[in-house]
Amino acid sequence: LKAAGFPFAVANHGVGGSTADAWANQFPNALPDAVSANPDAQWVWLSIGGNDMFGHYAAGQGGQTAADNDANIRKMLDALFAVHPTIRVVMMGYDFVNFEQSVECIQTAFLYFGPTSTPEVNAHMQSGVLDVQAAIAADYPNVHFVTTVPGTLQKAAGTVGAPNALLPSPAKYMSDCIHPTSTGYRLILDALVADYWGGPKPTVTLT
Repeated sequence: LKAAGFPFAVANHGVGGSTADAWANQFPNALPDAVSANPDAQWVWLSIGGNDMFGHYAAGQGGQTAADNDANIRKMLDALFAVHPTIRVVMMGYDFVNFEQSVECIQTAFLYFGPTSTPEVNAHMQSGVLDVQAAIAADYPNVHFVTTVPGTLQKAAGTVGAPNALLPSPAKYMSDCIHPTSTGYRLILDALVADYWGGPKPTVTLT
């Protein structure tokens, strides 16, 4: 990012597959400690809540997703701001997933949600994660929620009417049912940077 004219580097403390529940209740000091380990940090990009949603629906507790994500993300932020009251946090939810692109993905969707469809899955993500993050951001002056990410991959593929919550993200940008390819992630991060920091999009390669 420095090479593209943005005066900051990125320290990655993410843990793939982790949940808001675990960060809030099992490792409550992990997020503030990560910022403490980088004393010149000015922002935290917080990507959380999606795994909680999948886990809740797989356990037959989908109706609790929004309430649990709300409580756990607030607990994470309260712990962070107690130690670093001036740090700024940006959240962006997730782009649409794609459980249609293979037989394995269709089977995975059934394991999570039972009989379902893409519009239903996207609605679960909206109510259980995106709406929760947006509501939390409205309550914290140092937290911003980016609204423009869902549909980013559809737009890149030329999907008519994008963003369209009735459709999945295009398979060409998905490495599996849930996660984008490196190109897909780059498009999403470009959208994040353009929305939150403004200015030209980065031209460096992100890994």
